Amino acid sequence: MIFAVTDIETTGSYASANSITEIAVVLTDGTEILDQFHTLLRPEHAIPPYITELTGITNEMVADAPRFEEIAEELYSWFEDAVFVAHNVGFDYAFIKKSFEEYGMRFNPKRLCTVRMSRKILPGHRSYSLGRICEDLGIGNEARHRALGDTMATVQLFHHLMLSDQAGVIDGMLKRGSAEQWLPPALPRNVFDQLPEKPGVYYFIDRHGKFIYIGMSINVKKRIRQHFGGKMASSRRQEFLKDIVDIQVTLTGTELIARLLEDAEIRHHWPKHNRAQKRPRSRFGIVSYLDQLGYKRLTVQKLQVGSRPIEVYYSMTTARDRLISLVREFNLHASLCGVPMESGPMPEVSAYNQRIDEMVAFLANQDGIRWIEGQGRNYDERSLVVIEGGQLKGYAFISPDESVNSEEDLLNFTTMLPSSEMTHSIMAPYLPHSKSIEHIRQ
Repeated sequence: MIFAVTDIETTGSYASANSITEIAVVLTDGTEILDQFHTLLRPEHAIPPYITELTGITNEMVADAPRFEEIAEELYSWFEDAVFVAHNVGFDYAFIKKSFEEYGMRFNPKRLCTVRMSRKILPGHRSYSLGRICEDLGIGNEARHRALGDTMATVQLFHHLMLSDQAGVIDGMLKRGSAEQWLPPALPRNVFDQLPEKPGVYYFIDRHGKFIYIGMSINVKKRIRQHFGGKMASSRRQEFLKDIVDIQVTLTGTELIARLLEDAEIRHHWPKHNRAQKRPRSRFGIVSYLDQLGYKRLTVQKLQVGSRPIEVYYSMTTARDRLISLVREFNLHASLCGVPMESGPMPEVSAYNQRIDEMVAFLANQDGIRWIEGQGRNYDERSLVVIEGGQLKGYAFISPDESVNSEEDLLNFTTMLPSSEMTHSIMAPYLPHSKSIEHIRQ
């Protein structure tokens, strides 16, 4: 088997807006060097001063160098039938893949990451950066932060790993589809393998123990696999994957509880990679207005300053679905609500308007405790989303041997969550199916 150990220098830290300035490829059979390729490249972007300070590569040095497309076919031949090897392989692979794709060539070799290999085969080191691990192993590098110097150091590290691999770690990594080829470099394989395929909230954790991203899914393991399987071209994505060293999961039984808990946890921790929740979001409301015939109509609209909605949502679709459920629940006239349902004859104006007023009053003054029932975290358990006065109270898990006979009993089991417009929006599709204490006693 042939391995193409590779290193690149670039104009910046992410592939989508930067270019390669230097590339080196060294072919090895795992014990001996077979051949090598090295060239500077003229990038599409100017080299920033801080990159020049780090690498020593100036804009003048690359002014007469070939562009990537000029060496693409020759370079591709170096990777044919070889395993692509690099230290933090996702970085180098993202740049080279993007460059080949711009030239119209598909690039998807088997890959090995010497960071992940080192963590598995040589545990216990203080750091697995190329400089630190090479220093620990006595591997010299007189041209650090230059492609050929770092490639030669990586080759020596790779040879050492091949000799030290007594447990067949590398063979396992080479299996097509192996998680080792796409997992974040600092995340242990067993952490991913043990993830549940159930509804829950998951937390990505950095080396300082901080939550850097919180998400939810009805299948936690599948969703997390999707996080790790996308393209690595953006700086955000590269930083995101590099930071992950552990994953924590809270099982929730249902998608509803997962969404509510995710919202509460993001608002509590504000992880740095949960950017969507930090941006201002459009709000949509169910509003009432008087038409020219005197009917009180209901409609869904994007809210503006001064709007007085009956209920508020963060999704137009959710708001429309809620309006349809209100039409059914309160026997409203579909055509007067803009709902695509059979309407029947037009009702008498004053009686219909009174029905609208009664509905609005009911929604504004929902007293007592109700809940939305669902599957628990296991087969025997029930889950309850607890609502008081129309607002979210929290959630509870009830096992068959636990007795709940009153609202007070239920609250003793309840994990409290903050209520907000967002939680009401999340719960809205489920509210018509909420139950009272009489149901839970059954």
